Amino acid sequence: MKKLSSLSLLLLLSVSSLTCGSEYQEGQALGSVSKKKLKEISGIATSSHSPGFLWVHNDGDAKHLFAVNTRGTVMGKLSLKDLKIDDLEDIALGPGSRPGASYLYLGDIGDNDKARDSIRVIRFQEPSPTGSLKDYSGAFESFQLSYPDGRFDAEALMIDPITGDLIIVTKGKDTRVYQATQADLTTDRSVTLSLLGTLPVMRVSAGDISPKGDHIIMRNETNAWLWRRYASESLRRSFSRRPEMAPVIGPPTEPNGEAIAFDRSSLGYYTLSEGADATIYYFANRKP
Repeated sequence: MKKLSSLSLLLLLSVSSLTCGSEYQEGQALGSVSKKKLKEISGIATSSHSPGFLWVHNDGDAKHLFAVNTRGTVMGKLSLKDLKIDDLEDIALGPGSRPGASYLYLGDIGDNDKARDSIRVIRFQEPSPTGSLKDYSGAFESFQLSYPDGRFDAEALMIDPITGDLIIVTKGKDTRVYQATQADLTTDRSVTLSLLGTLPVMRVSAGDISPKGDHIIMRNETNAWLWRRYASESLRRSFSRRPEMAPVIGPPTEPNGEAIAFDRSSLGYYTLSEGADATIYYFANRKP
């Protein structure tokens, strides 16, 4: 029998007490992303403009944001070369400064060495993934964020579609949830995040909130967890309940799963992994 590492054992003990069962079906492969420059996919978001299109990016000092259809074909790319990015780990879509418009949020939130005094989130109005991305002329807003109680590595960024608040989840054995309100997000302003609480999960590498705001999902390499959110409920209240397990593919098929996102109908979610020819999987809701 393979001997479990102490981290693996702690993870098993953590998830064993969570609610079992899921309303989501097992994942179905839709296609593979074969572009050579997309081998370290770390974030995924679904387009609000065009059904069947996804926004994806590599991690680290990523230079481009890619528009990909759900068969894995890269349809275009938007340059990020003029932006200061240290460690891009996740992407989210949600409301922003202009009422009724959808915005993309890039999470420059990675900090493996816990050496950064502040992290960064970049926001810009979502372009059409079927348009000429190389000619995108929208404004990029940059927000400097800091934790109130230390330095943390993080790979999960989410935007609450109801309030517009920004959520960051740290990666580690002690999973912490931080928040910046939509009102805090003012260009060139330095914001101290607020701690919402801790979660009974580990090593979170991605997360998303459904467009309806009623489901919150997070994942690591091998597991995913789902929180239900009821009408007029705050995220703090939702996170106070223990989550349900949700399906992901996991290794060895997904060697390093770091991306998850709900579709725009809130009827399912997509996952992607790092690695060459990464497969896009879709997990449909059993009760559409």
